Amino acid sequence: IFLIIKLSDFVSESERSSCREAGLTLAVTHSFPDHHPYSDSELQTLCDEAARHGLRLMTTAKDWVRMPEPFRARITVLPVALVFEDEAAVVRILRQTPKENPP
Repeated sequence: IFLIIKLSDFVSESERSSCREAGLTLAVTHSFPDHHPYSDSELQTLCDEAARHGLRLMTTAKDWVRMPEPFRARITVLPVALVFEDEAAVVRILRQTPKENPP
């Protein structure tokens, strides 16, 4: 069971579904604005809450790198992968996209 730290206003249904598929239970979520500068005090409060309830803190790798170094070992990284239903269509679109940015 995990306590999730998110750098957005909510945990989306897609993220909830991904967690369920991975066999994870979201016990608590805490949301922060994008590019939030985490303070040691905020993270310590979250670590204390997780410890009180026997939970692990978890976030994405993109958000984990924003955590102060002393807290990273206490936060689990949720691996995220982008998978396309129609990979060939994506390749076609990319081949049609101009290689240079227009002025």
